[in-house]
Amino acid sequence: MRFNTREGNTMDKQLLDESEVSGMTGISVKTLQYWRFNGTTHAPKFIKLGKRVYYRPQDLNDWLDQQQTYQKTSDAKTTAELPPLKSQPD
Repeated sequence: MRFNTREGNTMDKQLLDESEVSGMTGISVKTLQYWRFNGTTHAPKFIKLGKRVYYRPQDLNDWLDQQQTYQKTSDAKTTAELPPLKSQPD
């Protein structure tokens, strides 16, 4: 999914708010907020103007380009699993 920035498209805007990003990506507003709050590295870049949060269309495109792609669902599930916990010494 790439966001078109050509004239006449909704992406003509220089900045997108979190509800617009949520609608375009399918990621809930709450998840975007959680990612920002925790400073996760897998989240798209954002900017703050006062108390408001915005996303640049180019930052979203760059973020999407960096996401892992898969051939089948089972590949994604395997990648998403957390590594096993290290056993503690006795």
